[in-house]
Amino acid sequence: MKNLLFTLALLVTLNSFGQTAKEYYEKAETKSSNKDYYGAIADLTKAAELGMDFAFFKRGVAKNDLNDVEGALKDFTTYINKGGKYVWVFRERANIYFEKEMFQESLEDYLSSITVDPNEEFVSHPYYSIGHCRAALGDMDGACEDWKKSSEKGNKFAADDLLKHCN
Repeated sequence: MKNLLFTLALLVTLNSFGQTAKEYYEKAETKSSNKDYYGAIADLTKAAELGMDFAFFKRGVAKNDLNDVEGALKDFTTYINKGGKYVWVFRERANIYFEKEMFQESLEDYLSSITVDPNEEFVSHPYYSIGHCRAALGDMDGACEDWKKSSEKGNKFAADDLLKHCN
């Protein structure tokens, strides 16, 4: 029995030894798809330790899915501070800031998401959200301008807000 346990422990150790960041990342993606967020976080931590900066973004998403908002913010910020330029990291962090009523920070991140990729497919969304940030900050003229941009790009919610709140 001792030999069997030793052999199993050795196999597990050897199996995990030498895995690449990409392999950990791929395992994490599978776990995340199966809603095993804790397992995904563990694998993404290993991928990040092996130098995959994008793992910080994905780990932040998994933490956010577990309602670990502070952990998600920390990971999103780490990814950005490491030079990460991915549209969705700014939007994810902006959403959290908005929920925490940190409207100026939220506004800055939504603006950054547009700067990173002004032609991104869902570019109407940040303009819509920017409008809500500006409204929360008391800038209704700016909010109406952003809702108009969002509406022109096909966002029906922005069109509704234009009718409700703007001349």
